[in-house]
Amino acid sequence: MKVSCYRCGKTIKRKPNKLGNSGHAFCQKDHDNPDGCFGLWWFESTEQEKIDSGISVGRPSVLKERMAEFEEAVLTQRLKPQALADMFDIVKSTALWNRKRILAEHGICIRQYNKEVRKANPKLYSPKMPKEFYLERYNKGYWDFDNNKWVYGTTQQDLAKIAGISERMVGRDIHHYKIKKHREEIPAGLDVKGKKFGLLKPVRLISIEKKQNGHNQYSSYIYNWECECDCGTMCEKTDRSLRHHDYNSTIKNSCGCENKKFARWESLDIVPRHFNRIKTSAKRRKLEFDLTPEFLHELFHKQRKRSAISGRELLMPDKKGKGTGLSQCVSDNRDLIASLDRIDSSKGYTKDNVWWISRRENSCKMDLSIEDMEQFFIDGCEYLEESRRIRKAIADGDFLND
Repeated sequence: MKVSCYRCGKTIKRKPNKLGNSGHAFCQKDHDNPDGCFGLWWFESTEQEKIDSGISVGRPSVLKERMAEFEEAVLTQRLKPQALADMFDIVKSTALWNRKRILAEHGICIRQYNKEVRKANPKLYSPKMPKEFYLERYNKGYWDFDNNKWVYGTTQQDLAKIAGISERMVGRDIHHYKIKKHREEIPAGLDVKGKKFGLLKPVRLISIEKKQNGHNQYSSYIYNWECECDCGTMCEKTDRSLRHHDYNSTIKNSCGCENKKFARWESLDIVPRHFNRIKTSAKRRKLEFDLTPEFLHELFHKQRKRSAISGRELLMPDKKGKGTGLSQCVSDNRDLIASLDRIDSSKGYTKDNVWWISRRENSCKMDLSIEDMEQFFIDGCEYLEESRRIRKAIADGDFLND
């Protein structure tokens, strides 16, 4: 039905059961009238006008005698609506209505006021699980043997399954305990998966063993890995043998196949690096090469470890002068290091065309034949005195006066 607003006279639509006992209607709140006609009429009218209209709200009248006390409580204290209602023995809706009116009269923003109320009355929350439950699982990483990978802590979904509560409750517990998510770094022994150690590549973690050290003062862990070698063989290695193998051995880490390759070198004076350097140099210069490490070792001993040109004692590269009378420091013996030389420089590295001489002698010889080298030494001895005289005259400047 159409009725007129009791305050402004505007025609509005109302259902009969919404008019109340007084039969009056008011305009609702809108953009042009944010407070509504009823609120404006209520504060504009006198007490007698309110009585004559027959409109009874009941909210202000309940606090009529304690209105000043209520207003002081709203302005000075930050109570929740229910606590405010219990303090003055009124219903919650009445407390809200009167509080809103008082805040509007004093120009206080209700949003800011509600923030202050929430801050002054923090909501008490009772967590479902103890804090230790989350500290042990939420951020603590572990190795997932089924998926063969490191897991950075248990997820909230898995924690909910373990605790038997909802995932939402788990999130609220974590927020209550202020536990921040962080990634626990993977231990040193578990970060080897997928890396290459010599010829070995760890593919699967087999087991984790705990080892006590220092009279039970501290413990360490040994991680056993299944590794795949370049030769195709699978073997088991600990993380320590993988990471620290190069500290104790010059042989590449392998399933054992590399040890068999280097077993032949143990009884030889020549080392693999020296032999490979000779072979690579011959291949690069496209020279014939039919030598073996055993042959070069035997040739070195047939020459009694002495130079084929000067007869001086030689030392193999990477070897100390132990038992030879030479220096124990390899760098001190650089002029006496053995160097494989071709007797005829026009031919390749064949068994009938090589001998051992010193590096200095090899540098002097270059492409000379042995006959040319001998003649070079004979001429040097014959004209030694004359060469000394010439060098002295040059040093004294006698040639400059001629």
